[in-house]
Amino acid sequence: MKRLVMIMGFFFVLSGAVFASDQGDADRSGLPANMTQGEYEYILDMANLTARIYDNAWDWILDKLAPFVLTNLDFVGNSSDYLNVARDENTLNYMTEAQRSSVTTLLDTYVGGWDGLDAKVYINIHNPGRLVLVFRGTEALNVNDWIADVRQALNIFVNSIGSVQYEKAMGLAVGLKAFADTNSYTMEIAGHSLGGGLAQITGLKTGVKTTCFNAAGLTAATLVEQGVIDSASQPVTEEMVANITHINVKNCPLVDTDGQMNDSSPFATCPRYGNADKVYWLDHLTFCGGTWNMPLRIANHMYHTYVHQLYQKDFL
Repeated sequence: MKRLVMIMGFFFVLSGAVFASDQGDADRSGLPANMTQGEYEYILDMANLTARIYDNAWDWILDKLAPFVLTNLDFVGNSSDYLNVARDENTLNYMTEAQRSSVTTLLDTYVGGWDGLDAKVYINIHNPGRLVLVFRGTEALNVNDWIADVRQALNIFVNSIGSVQYEKAMGLAVGLKAFADTNSYTMEIAGHSLGGGLAQITGLKTGVKTTCFNAAGLTAATLVEQGVIDSASQPVTEEMVANITHINVKNCPLVDTDGQMNDSSPFATCPRYGNADKVYWLDHLTFCGGTWNMPLRIANHMYHTYVHQLYQKDFL
């Protein structure tokens, strides 16, 4: 019964965006001046992958309901060109059994424990030299995800449950980067929400191409704890953030708390790190704006929204 009530509540939140379903054709808004068509298509692929990683029964229900209020919603797109290395046997058409075993061993080591970390590795069938590590965001019913969110944001980090997801994400990313380098692969990272925070910190550490959607910010304590910087006073350099792109939705309560698109965070100590020229904003859903309209603003944070708005090219 509790899950049914929550599902109905989330559908109500999404249904507040029903009038956003007729946004015009996909070329209505065009692209930002500094975004190429190729970059847009890549970001859309990453958006689809970060949506695909939400794959439990709860997500399945939301995904079935969402198209009723967001027409032409497509979670797959070109991401069908990416195979799940651990689950799809067709992966063996693009890498050896030994290589696949190395990747699945890394995933088995770091993913699926009591701490709640969830991540998957995908290989591109048209460019089999590319591996994409995707981190899942907060699961609504996973207590450890919420603990990781809150403790990281409040700087209650060392020796806490919240630190474990960041530690394991770092171990997974560093291990996969070593595998990629040894086996002549390129590695990329993507994530949404909490997963966007995990993508950020692992992108800072590895230096690989990273795409974050409505991402959680990072405290200085988190960066120090995970070895990104040596002390809280050490600056994060432009070189470190050069390959990190952020896609934010206006009035998302996590990334746009005050509605000013100034990359604000609920906690001032949690900035987001990325290339200043690669921060792109999407418009919020109709009737889901307003600084104090928190129940409907939550819809702007969900993966359904940024996937939909990207297809509509509804950039600001």
